[in-house]
Amino acid sequence: MQKEASKIFKKIDLSKYDLVISMGDWAKFVSMNKTLRARHIHITISPPRMFYMKSSVKNQLGMAKRVVFSTWAHFAAKRDVEAMRRIDEVIVQSLEAKRRVETYYNKKPHRIVLYPPTEIQKFKSGKSKGYFMSVQRLMPQKNIEIQIEAFNALPKEKLIVVGSMLDNKIDYFKKLRASANKNIKFVTNVNDKELVKLYSHAKCVIQTSENEDFGLVPVEAMASGKPCIAVNEGGFRETITNKTGILIEKPYVESLINAVNNFDENKFSTRELKERSKLFSEKIFIRNLMKVISGV
Repeated sequence: MQKEASKIFKKIDLSKYDLVISMGDWAKFVSMNKTLRARHIHITISPPRMFYMKSSVKNQLGMAKRVVFSTWAHFAAKRDVEAMRRIDEVIVQSLEAKRRVETYYNKKPHRIVLYPPTEIQKFKSGKSKGYFMSVQRLMPQKNIEIQIEAFNALPKEKLIVVGSMLDNKIDYFKKLRASANKNIKFVTNVNDKELVKLYSHAKCVIQTSENEDFGLVPVEAMASGKPCIAVNEGGFRETITNKTGILIEKPYVESLINAVNNFDENKFSTRELKERSKLFSEKIFIRNLMKVISGV
């Protein structure tokens, strides 16, 4: 996929443009386009995990596939680094991404951070129906086992796991569902309207992803007037404050159980939650992008 996508971006005719803005893992290959004469700004959420966190990917593969992956990743990563090296200005979408870009690419990003724009206006705050919920793709990197193990030990608390089903992760989903007690419900492939409704009536949102690049879920929760309990890793440390949620430390299962048991002792303000979500709105994204373009 990388090879085909990179070829497309290398061949686009860009000779008539004064400014080119690219965004995404493969769009960076615009920098290697021979027709590019314009100023090139690239927006990135993070170096591709398959390169930056190879061990995490390899651990999901069998021995034979590991060898193939390692060989492919070696050459693909070299092309990726070369494409990034040629870019005029790199804009990151979180401070976590800034750290990764500086470490992996040895490149200094623009000082302005363009947090991913969130449609905060579409989320509504409703009366809590007492359930906790999590939202994520149903894949191992999201560490959903932490949630299952914790709520298996909390039979009086209800957890709704909302996730998109990936064809190549069906066995993983079946394993999760088989290990979950009756107080845990799985809801897959919901539409936007259903998701907004689930957020609005939740008591709290939970996130356990491994080193999340940024994480839109805590922002969507805030826009819904709901706090978030998340592992103290990655982008969650940028969006969640002590007024909008709880960051838990390892061992995560024990810490999550404690956070849920003591949740009612916290007094989160719906107004403060919704106010903080505005920092990650489309309006702020556009305003900061214009600053980058104008050189302010």
